[in-house]
Amino acid sequence: MVKHTVIIGAGIVGVCCARYLQMKGERVTLLDRTPIGDGCSFGNAGVLCSWACEPAAKPGLWKKLPGWILDPLGPVSLKPGYLPQLLPWLWKFFSQTSAERVAHISEAMFTLNHPTVDLYRQLLAGTGHEALVVDSSYVYVTRKPSSLDENAVGWRMLRERGAPVTVLDADGLRDLEPDLSSAYLKGIALGAQGRVTNPGRLVTVLGDMVIADGGEFRQCLVHGTRPRPAGGAIVTTDAGEIEAPRLIIAAGAWSHHLAKPFGVDIPLQGERGYHMEFRNPAVTINNSVHDWDRSFVASSMEGGVRCAGTSEFNALEAPPDWRRARLMKRLGKELFPNLNVDEGSEWMGHRPTLPDTIPVIGALVDHPDVILAFGHSHLGLTGAPMTGRIVAAIATAEPMNADSKPYAPLRFS
Repeated sequence: MVKHTVIIGAGIVGVCCARYLQMKGERVTLLDRTPIGDGCSFGNAGVLCSWACEPAAKPGLWKKLPGWILDPLGPVSLKPGYLPQLLPWLWKFFSQTSAERVAHISEAMFTLNHPTVDLYRQLLAGTGHEALVVDSSYVYVTRKPSSLDENAVGWRMLRERGAPVTVLDADGLRDLEPDLSSAYLKGIALGAQGRVTNPGRLVTVLGDMVIADGGEFRQCLVHGTRPRPAGGAIVTTDAGEIEAPRLIIAAGAWSHHLAKPFGVDIPLQGERGYHMEFRNPAVTINNSVHDWDRSFVASSMEGGVRCAGTSEFNALEAPPDWRRARLMKRLGKELFPNLNVDEGSEWMGHRPTLPDTIPVIGALVDHPDVILAFGHSHLGLTGAPMTGRIVAAIATAEPMNADSKPYAPLRFS
């Protein structure tokens, strides 16, 4: 029986959930306070990390964290007044580094992320927008060769899964990326990945497909949710109440607030990311290039070159610190000396991050018509299509090959 599904969140995860539900004949309505694709999905680096399987919490990371925070050009920013609120989450985060936990997390991440390029190509087939997804390598580069160890655990994990890992010297780097600064002396290229040339447009294209197939989009501010006596939920918005026989919560960094009325407390942290996109960049970037020393990424986009990265921990409602975006002018010039940074636009968004790097994807035990789909951290664009497939299978009670247990919403209880 077809059941009307309301999806809170019209970013890439919510739109993929809608599209895969439609493929099973379901009726869908998307809700978001901004137009489709305008949130965090718009501003990422466009990388489809099909080999992503290493948890963010790594042994020894805590030793590096203070130096990163104190370095004005470092990859992490923490507002001191926010530390008391963050400490419980950090405790959970650093508890994920045992060998057993890493193996469990790695398998769950790989299952979600590896099919991404093929799934996007299937979704875009015949639309005329197939060129949004291109083949690409992800190239890590460093000024300090000893800091990039191809024998480290993370690289071994990738090789065990069959990833093409190529170590590059200075000349090899310049062969791949001729405009790269000569200061970079070593690199590792991770091949067989993909890149989206306009992440915001990708979400819009898929959203347009949802609407063309009879789906609905309502731009409204969601104030809250509560259980519906007949199952599902009632969603309160600035345009009135909406009955949702089935509800999917895919609202990114705000999702845990919407899940609480159903008796679950998810330790979700909003992790701010910034980018600058430079029009008329005057350089060519053939792949996605990751500065290993500064932990940011440069990629070519339809609108120019985008430099994206940094992790800022602060309250969701705090105003942006645009200095974090403007760092990209200096960092981008260090990476590509001829980069024209005179015409740049700034952006900030909230990545929804969970302590174990695995999103929550699944129905609630006590409210089976409420499904959670959030917490993808830096990998929302990558994990969205497989998330959509899993959600659609759960919603329609159809069997699928992937094991959904690692993503269970109640694993933090």
